Amino acid sequence: MCGAVLAAICLSSAFDALALGCPLWPFDRDRRAMLVGGPVFGDDAPAKMRGGFLATISDPYLLDGLVASDLVAGFETPSRALWIDWYHLGHSLYHEDRVVVGIGCLLPAWGISFNAVPALMRRAVEGFAAEESSSLDLAVSYARGRGGSAGFVRSVYESDDRAGAYAAIFVSLRAGSLLARLDRVVSGVRSGDSRVLLEAVLNENLALVSGYRWNSGEISSGIMFELSRVTLDLLWSENPALGSTISAGVGRWWR
Repeated sequence: MCGAVLAAICLSSAFDALALGCPLWPFDRDRRAMLVGGPVFGDDAPAKMRGGFLATISDPYLLDGLVASDLVAGFETPSRALWIDWYHLGHSLYHEDRVVVGIGCLLPAWGISFNAVPALMRRAVEGFAAEESSSLDLAVSYARGRGGSAGFVRSVYESDDRAGAYAAIFVSLRAGSLLARLDRVVSGVRSGDSRVLLEAVLNENLALVSGYRWNSGEISSGIMFELSRVTLDLLWSENPALGSTISAGVGRWWR
C-alpha cells in the first residue's frame, strides 16, 4: 500500500507539472489563455459562421500507463463565439478531468473580443477522496486583420485558494507565412513563466510549428497537415526534467 501511495504522489506531481506546462502546439493547451488569441479558429473575424472540432491523444512524458486525451469543439459567427474543451488524464492511480467553456462576444469593426471562460476540474488519486474545483476567467483581446493581436486574461473566481489570482498577457505577430506568439504569466503560481510559439506555413496543406517554455526549458516541435478541411498533426516535446511527450491529433473544420 505504501508503494502505491508513493507512486500516486509522484504521479500527481508529474500531473501538476503537465497541467501547468503542457507541450506547446498549434492550439494553446493552457485552458485559461485559449480564447485570448481572438476568435476560436483564427486571428481574423469570420464573414459567416465557421466551426469544427479537434481530438488529440498523447503519451505524457512516456510514463507507463499514463494517457491524455483532449477534445475541443466550437463555432463562431461575426459577433459570437462558443467552444467547449474536455481534457482527460488517466492512470490506474490517478484520474483528472477538466471541462472548459468559452463564450465570446466579437466586435469585428473595432477588432476587439470579450470572453468569459468558466471551468470545472475533478482530480482523484487511488485510495483518497476526489477533489473538485471551479474557476471563472475573463479575457479581452485586440486584433486587426491577420497582422497581429494582443490580449489579457485574468481569473475573477477560484474555488481553490491555493491556485492564487491568475493573470496572463500575450502578443502575436504575423508576417506572410510566419507567425510568432509570446505568452507571459504575470500573476499566480506560474508568475513570470513565458513561452514562445513559432509557426511556418510551407504551403496550403503543410505547416511546421515549434515552441519553447522558459521556466521548464521544454522544447516542442511538430507538423500539421490539412487536406479538404481535415487536419492531422503530430507533435514531439522534450522536458529536461520529465522527459519526452508524443501527441497526435485529427480535426475537421467548416469555414
